[in-house]
Amino acid sequence: MTSKRYESQESIAKFTDKLVKNKGFKRFAMGVGISGILLIFLPGFLKTNSLSKSPQSHHTTEQYVQHMQNNLGFLVSKIEGAGEAQVLVTLENGSEIIYAKEEKKNKESLEDKAKGESSKTKRSDDLEVKYITVKDSDGTEKALATKELEPKVKGVVVVCSGGNRKEIRNKVIEVIKTALDISENHICVTN
Repeated sequence: MTSKRYESQESIAKFTDKLVKNKGFKRFAMGVGISGILLIFLPGFLKTNSLSKSPQSHHTTEQYVQHMQNNLGFLVSKIEGAGEAQVLVTLENGSEIIYAKEEKKNKESLEDKAKGESSKTKRSDDLEVKYITVKDSDGTEKALATKELEPKVKGVVVVCSGGNRKEIRNKVIEVIKTALDISENHICVTN
């Protein structure tokens, strides 16, 4: 059994010697090594470039309202008989950004018992909130945003030339209800 192990070790050593002496293998090994090093550092370069080139997705509330009004006006004007439409959108609140945070609860309770007396218990719950921050490529720290909530639409007013006809008004209301997921009582259509 020992001789078989010795023979296999010898054959591995001979094979390794042949590979090391082979110029093609040396080039291959160097290529694999360089590729490995590049793969280690490449994600760092990609992250830096993608952060600096990433477009800002944050829109102001005014931009959001203008965008909604333009889109709804375009949709309503495409309804047969509605004519050109002017749309006003009002919001209940602005956009909201939710940041990643770490919450830590500290519970503390004390109990006093004296002979012949009832027990007294004092409890205090402390909540410690810490926002998670990240460093930008330029070294500045800011809170890590996990999601952005769009503003909630409060109401929509549509003025169009066909707004006085019931069937057109119903179509306009149905389009806006579907597009914004709001109830009919928050939509006014007139001419």
